[in-house]
Amino acid sequence: MPPQSNNGTPSLNLLLVSTDQQRFLLLRQLLSSHPDTRSHSLYWCPSVKGAMAHLGEHETDLLLIDQSTTWQDTESLGGSLAALPSPCPIILLGEGLTGAGMAADPLVIDLLPDSQLTAELLARSIHYSCELNRCRQQMAQQVRYDPLTNLPNRMLFRDRLQRAIGRADRDGSSFVTLVVDLDQFRKVNESYGQEAGDQLICEVTGRLQSAMRRTDTLARTSGDEFSIIMENMPNSAEMLRAVKKLVDVISTPIELGEHLVSIHCSVGISSYPEGGSDLAALVRNAELAMKEAKKQRGSSYQFYTEELKVEAMGQLYLEAELRRAIRLQELRLHYQPRIDVTSERLVGVEALVRWQHPTRGLLSPAEFIPLAEESGLIVPIGYWVLHQACKDLGLLTAAGHKDLHVAVNLSFRQFRDEKLQDTLTHILGEANVDLGRLEFELTETAVMQDPARVTGVMRALSQLGIQFSLDDFGTGYSSFSHLQQLPIQTIKIDRGFIRDLQTNGDNQVIVRAMISLAHKLNLQVVAEGVDHIAQAGFLRGEACDQIQGFLYSKPISLDSLMILLGSDDHILRLLEESDAGYESLRV
Repeated sequence: MPPQSNNGTPSLNLLLVSTDQQRFLLLRQLLSSHPDTRSHSLYWCPSVKGAMAHLGEHETDLLLIDQSTTWQDTESLGGSLAALPSPCPIILLGEGLTGAGMAADPLVIDLLPDSQLTAELLARSIHYSCELNRCRQQMAQQVRYDPLTNLPNRMLFRDRLQRAIGRADRDGSSFVTLVVDLDQFRKVNESYGQEAGDQLICEVTGRLQSAMRRTDTLARTSGDEFSIIMENMPNSAEMLRAVKKLVDVISTPIELGEHLVSIHCSVGISSYPEGGSDLAALVRNAELAMKEAKKQRGSSYQFYTEELKVEAMGQLYLEAELRRAIRLQELRLHYQPRIDVTSERLVGVEALVRWQHPTRGLLSPAEFIPLAEESGLIVPIGYWVLHQACKDLGLLTAAGHKDLHVAVNLSFRQFRDEKLQDTLTHILGEANVDLGRLEFELTETAVMQDPARVTGVMRALSQLGIQFSLDDFGTGYSSFSHLQQLPIQTIKIDRGFIRDLQTNGDNQVIVRAMISLAHKLNLQVVAEGVDHIAQAGFLRGEACDQIQGFLYSKPISLDSLMILLGSDDHILRLLEESDAGYESLRV
């Protein structure tokens, strides 16, 4: 900031570029005669070459250029101005202003003809030019820099990346682009609040800056994502050491108030030109490598390879096919039975989507639901599942199965849809079914994404008679105290606790406690993933309410479900088809 004069006006360094010494003397006289400009320092360079040298060595707040400067000279001077750390405003002087080479330059803020040049007008012009330049700088700062960290934002990062590509093309060198994503940032925001999240971002920013070279570029390109340009790396080993250093400094636990938080990061690395021949490809491939790194546990990094590109192209093609599948009604619903432990009767089913692919056959959810979640297609798929499940429930009712409950999964991404409640209400309003026989299954992750919003939607739908269950219980962040605040009637114990229940003593203790506490809260318990008779025997002994798994049935079509329900003994029919003996279940 320039020093202040006695009257509070900033003292500025002015540079006149003119071959006319009389103009310099006149300006010096006018400046000294006005109280607002008396403390300003005026320097004079009769040649553009001298002005360029002056700009390189001395801080300059304002440039005064007169008509004696030729077009070719001002082009050279413009190059020097562009190299300055901050823009230097320009005032043009003289009568022949239209011939001035820099008249169209955006840094030219004012034009002062000799016939109007007075001490008052000069003072006002200097003040106006500097203030306007300051405002422009502030606006440029807001547009090109992240307000929280003061790092370059996505727009400025892309500009600097393009410049790095230009330098590499000129000298035949290479560089690397890094995309750094914080893995647990959303969890910190949800658990400790936005202020803690901001504090975390600032702490990570400081750590990254401390671990980087001064020549590297660091930018914040999204909420929990940073991007880095590393140029002039001596060799790949040195670059790898630099990346490991970045990962290590982020992974050190961070103090957020009274909490010590461990944070992990995923880093994608793409080199130029091998990892992308242009800006878009370079960024896209670094992000692709970052997503691959995310698949690993803990902090990790991944280099872009052609194999990743092939895989990504395959995913893009599959996504296009999935969009077509929704449009051409290639999706199907299968239903997995839920068995009441006490009555040993089929009392409900879970609706599970399948894809009848035209060339690959019937695809399981594992082959396309992760892609649907990532692309957002899970939202229209979810609405289709609910609409089809309501139609099938109507058919089941017409066939005389009036007590069967149907459970439908809701994805956490559906709760980001602002029209979720209206759309669900519309679908349910058109369905001619008893809504009390519908159950929506939500995961703990879905609830914790936005607890207030999710709870509000759940309560509104509960008033229509719909029941709710919490799926994959025990794998998320919920507690039983939190469950009391949710309008749920059922918890589903995650299959991870059931998988080796017959041999794992720890899992037996956990499952026993879950069932006991849930019953004390008047919640029903469904155990999913029951594949062995011994697991069913343990769950019966602990008074689990319902059981679901391959021991009884895989997911089956509606037609097969109708046939099954038409048999005299559902459970016997299921066990016969699953090669399990009915008597052996009674152990």
